Amino acid sequence: MFDWIWGFFDPFRPTKWLGKTVIIGLTYENDDGDLLGREQAWGIIDRFERGRDVVVELKGKRFGEVLCLPPDPKLFKRAPSGEYKLKETAEVLTDPDFLMTAIITHHGEPQSRK
Repeated sequence: MFDWIWGFFDPFRPTKWLGKTVIIGLTYENDDGDLLGREQAWGIIDRFERGRDVVVELKGKRFGEVLCLPPDPKLFKRAPSGEYKLKETAEVLTDPDFLMTAIITHHGEPQSRK
């Protein structure tokens, strides 16, 4: 699905991203741009699944969970040095490697899961 974008990671040498710390900020909204929610987490980049996902093993309050992120390098920025406090959990991280932010738009009516 993301094969066309995978090439963007090659200049960054994705294997050098492995083991790096990333703070993740996700904003959820509907088609009209109304805020549905926000989510923050942090973890370690575990692996790249070619053309599909950047797999992050979450740490801290969400230890043991895995989050799969789109392999879009425009979403990842090098984090300036300093302390970062996650609002939801009050966790403080010092000098993470990357910041990742994305807006996720939910289209149409939410569907129930059976």
